Amino acid sequence: MVTDRLFSQKVDPWLLRGNPQVTELLNGLRGSFEVTWAAERIAYGTKMLCFILKPHDIIKETFGFEREIALFVSRFPFVEPRTFQAIDQFCHESPLHERVDPSVVILNSPDNRMLEKINNQQSEYPQSRMIVALSDAILSKAVDDRWAINNGISEVLFIRDLFNYKLPVQPSQYFYGREQVISTLVDGVRKCQNSGLFGLRKTGKTSILLRVLDILHHDRTTYQVFIDCKKRYIRKLTCDGLIARLVKQIDQIFKSNISAQLEKGIDATEVLENAIRKIPNGRRLCIVFDEIEYITPLSPTDLQWKEEFVDFWQAVWAIQSETQKLCFIICGVNPSICEIDRFADAKGGGSVQNPMFGIVNVQYLHGLGRNALADMMHFFGKRMGLRFSEEAIQYVFDRFGGHPLLSRLACSFYHETLLARSERRPIEISRAIEERMEAECYAEISAYCEHVVSEVREFYPDEFELLSLAARGEAEQFLDRARSGRGLAHIRNYGLLEQVDAGKPIVLIPVLRQYLQEQFKRESGERHFRVMLQFEARPSWLERKKRSLDEDICILNEELRATGMYDLFPGGSLRKISDLLRLDVVQTQSDLTNFLVVINRIFVENIERHLKDSGRKLFVDVKSDFPHLFEALMRIKLYRHYSGHIELDDSWLQRFKSYVANDFGDLGESVFVECPFLVQQVVLEEMHVGLQYEIARY
Repeated sequence: MVTDRLFSQKVDPWLLRGNPQVTELLNGLRGSFEVTWAAERIAYGTKMLCFILKPHDIIKETFGFEREIALFVSRFPFVEPRTFQAIDQFCHESPLHERVDPSVVILNSPDNRMLEKINNQQSEYPQSRMIVALSDAILSKAVDDRWAINNGISEVLFIRDLFNYKLPVQPSQYFYGREQVISTLVDGVRKCQNSGLFGLRKTGKTSILLRVLDILHHDRTTYQVFIDCKKRYIRKLTCDGLIARLVKQIDQIFKSNISAQLEKGIDATEVLENAIRKIPNGRRLCIVFDEIEYITPLSPTDLQWKEEFVDFWQAVWAIQSETQKLCFIICGVNPSICEIDRFADAKGGGSVQNPMFGIVNVQYLHGLGRNALADMMHFFGKRMGLRFSEEAIQYVFDRFGGHPLLSRLACSFYHETLLARSERRPIEISRAIEERMEAECYAEISAYCEHVVSEVREFYPDEFELLSLAARGEAEQFLDRARSGRGLAHIRNYGLLEQVDAGKPIVLIPVLRQYLQEQFKRESGERHFRVMLQFEARPSWLERKKRSLDEDICILNEELRATGMYDLFPGGSLRKISDLLRLDVVQTQSDLTNFLVVINRIFVENIERHLKDSGRKLFVDVKSDFPHLFEALMRIKLYRHYSGHIELDDSWLQRFKSYVANDFGDLGESVFVECPFLVQQVVLEEMHVGLQYEIARY
């Protein structure tokens, strides 16, 4: 219902009278919002007027706002980093924390560079809440033109891609369809029981763990320690080293100095037990082990855990049994580590009992259910001006199996494609629209499928082979291999497989099935050539690729820092490299030569220069530590040399010809003259794939 009333009777009139300029500006909100609360707040040396706005029906319907919206007004001349810190602080305070939408706020400032600064902030922190800039000019215009507010909001929300986020969701963000899993894990901790959460990568396991820890933090009866076992400085430890680390983290929680006992030569296990016994009665410590496979006998790289695993978990289990003040949550791909009753004794012949056997309550995390997927698509879609029909939602569910990452990437692809076509929003997304985009969408998402199966491939190669056989339709071999071991049960529990027609296996996610088929062809030596993109699809494809490459570099460098590895790229981002932004679609041989010079400078030369500062080399360190990325870089370097008529010696010439044969088949070197765009397409796609492989590995 639209009303001309702007300020609720609950708003302090003295605040309004004391700020007449702001009160006058806010008249532009009349007919779009009602101000239901107002106050002056100060944080980080920044004073703001804070308002809670109740959206009118037209705003609710257009942008999908279901809760009130926070508005922050700053009369300081400039927007600064502390402005965003203050906004974050205010949003965590009452009553905003309880009442307003946590995903979006509105900011008003006299700074004429406000929008630019907001965009820079949100590029650097992509998971932060959306900030809509409503300038003085927009608010003044809205007094006579109510559509000015609508247009001002849509210019921000309809452009930002809310679906394209690949890192774990923080506790304050929205969860879809995971409430029961979270509740079960929290209940287990409160009962001091051990839990295990298992499933494919990128299904949201880490996000759930962060949410569980957030709930327990406010519980005040449970202390928490989080261990990311994938981090290099964790997985390189021994049993005693990991126990010592736990003791030091417990010291930080209780502000104690129990770790000093380690320096006196007291056994690490005894010191940990002493620390746990000091926890007050009625309280407990929960240790969360994420990426558990990296500190188990399954680890292919850190072989000390074949021996140290048993010692570590014997110590943990003994302390838990004796004190009743310790529990843990483990998180990984599948519960093999809890199902095996005995391990081969790494110290000699025979076997040793698995201390983790039978003491963990196991849960599998599947893809989102149909209703949860619909909630997610509706929520983000409405804010972006996308209205998904029920048939369109069903299509995404059928094609991507509710897998959170793949489903979001598909929706992101629809958004980017329609944005490139300048389609007017709001727009309804129908199944027919999705079907017309299917081939291009699959090609775009295929590179991310490695994320989904990378840890199955690394830790459980027999299960990966079962998946590959199922994808290729080789039912007889599949059934033969499935008869032994628990692999079939695990794959079913991932939500990836069903068996029909007397046991014939079906991989339930079509894009993953296609990816596994193509990977088998590659690895078996069968050539697989790309289809060159249609002319009209190339500009939007290039814009997506440039954005993806920047995001990939940021994510990979973040993963490398977290695991203790070295950065590959100076600054961790391509965002500020103007050469990348100027890349255009290749149309001629001359365009291709220029493109290869630029892309070689952006990637190969920049990485070589950056590594040189730390005494590392592309052909030694990158080749060893990042083999998939190394191949993509070599392709760029050799294609650039060939295109620039730089003579190659025999060994490099053979490598160049191998790339050309694999990439272009019978077209051979003529592709550089006859199909120059195809070279650009291959170079950028292989760079993207190489980065995705390395992100999945680290």
